[in-house]
Amino acid sequence: MKVKHNNGFSWDGSSFVHLNEIEIYDTNGQNVALDGSCFSKDIGWDGDPNCLNDGVVSSPDCFSHTSDTGPDVYDYCVLSDITDIERIKIYPWVVPESLWLLDRLINLTVEVFADVSGQGEDAIFTGLLYTYDLINVFNSQSADPHEELVPPLQGIFDCPNTTP
Repeated sequence: MKVKHNNGFSWDGSSFVHLNEIEIYDTNGQNVALDGSCFSKDIGWDGDPNCLNDGVVSSPDCFSHTSDTGPDVYDYCVLSDITDIERIKIYPWVVPESLWLLDRLINLTVEVFADVSGQGEDAIFTGLLYTYDLINVFNSQSADPHEELVPPLQGIFDCPNTTP
């Protein structure tokens, strides 16, 4: 599951993605992201993608923050097993004295893939299963987490990392 800038840049010309937590729930209501691994395309500003699935949803000190290196920046989580995803909940990184930072997140896209190989900037995503935009969901006036129901994903997809 990948979170990226929809059009590459935010209102201030930056392409940062800075999030606090990503929760991915299966059809049994379990947050399966806790058992997965999270990464960033690139890391900057003391960000740590391991914070994305540590179960802490409101820490100003543990967050993911990409560096501003281009239009295709993203954070992503890889689940440990094949999973029927029911919903995704994303928590922005909130710094109370700097709510303007949320305005950088006004134009995001969330994508669910069948597979990812490689890590960080070398990650290759295959088998796009579902996508949705988060337009003006996070901004200096709205810091609440966003939860999205994912419709049942149907079809047969080759997942190279899980097939014998």
